[in-house]
Amino acid sequence: MPADHGRSRSPDTTDEYKICPMCGCPHKVTDNVCSYCGSSLSRRISVSERLRQAVETVKWRYRMKGRRHSTSLKLATSKLVTLLLGVALALLGGAFFVSAVGSSSFSEFLVGSLFLVYGVYSCYTVLKEWSRL
Repeated sequence: MPADHGRSRSPDTTDEYKICPMCGCPHKVTDNVCSYCGSSLSRRISVSERLRQAVETVKWRYRMKGRRHSTSLKLATSKLVTLLLGVALALLGGAFFVSAVGSSSFSEFLVGSLFLVYGVYSCYTVLKEWSRL
């Protein structure tokens, strides 16, 4: 089958990707080595392109720094909820435990023990993490 010589070739580099000159495999603009054939993809980067990359890096770092604060607020809220649930479980477990001692019910003793242990453990871990801060 003859090659279609009337069609123009696609550009070797665009804003989104660049083509390996040896095998034609597409790559990110930031890649330096072809992942398929191992040939070099490097080219001279203009000053304006380096400046654009630096600005994008600064924007990315700023966005990540801003997200960290909102994430720490969410983390503190989740720790507070865990602490409150731990206290509730410990109180519920204590109630089951006292009820089991009064009625000599082994199943209530087991349920009360599990709730009490899990509630105390969750409170302990949250308070331990907060004491490290």
